[in-house]
Amino acid sequence: LAIYDEGVKKGDAHSLYRMGVIFSEGQLVTRDYAKSQEYLRRAMDMGYADAYLQTALSYRYGQGVDKNYARYVEYLNKAVEAGSQDAILELSEALMIGLGVERDVSKAIEARRLYFTSKNDIWRDVLGIYGYSLNE
Repeated sequence: LAIYDEGVKKGDAHSLYRMGVIFSEGQLVTRDYAKSQEYLRRAMDMGYADAYLQTALSYRYGQGVDKNYARYVEYLNKAVEAGSQDAILELSEALMIGLGVERDVSKAIEARRLYFTSKNDIWRDVLGIYGYSLNE
C-alpha cells in the first residue's frame, strides 16, 4: 500500500489504478467506492487501459455506482481502444449474453478469438492445430 501511495504522489498511472482496485475490493483498507472511483478517474485521465476496464466492471456490478449496462459497454470499448486485452474478453461475454449491447454470437466469438490469439501465443498455436483460421 505504501509503495502504491508513493507512486500516486508521483502521478504514476499504474499506482492510481491499483489504489482504485484496492479501495474497490477493500484490500488492506476499508472498502470505499468513492475513493476507488476517484483513483480510477485519475488513471483514466492518463489513458490507463485497465482503469477503464475496472470502471466498466463497477457499472456492471453496481459497485459504487448504479448498475448501468450501457455505461458498462461504453467503458469496455474505451478500455479496448486504450489497449486492454482483458476488456476484449469481457466485451465478448457482453456480446454473448446481450448485456448492454444487442446479443451477437458471431461478434462474441470474433472477440474471443481476438483475445486468445493476441493475448497468448499458446492459444494461437492450439487454435491453429485444431484447424481454426486465425484470420477469419
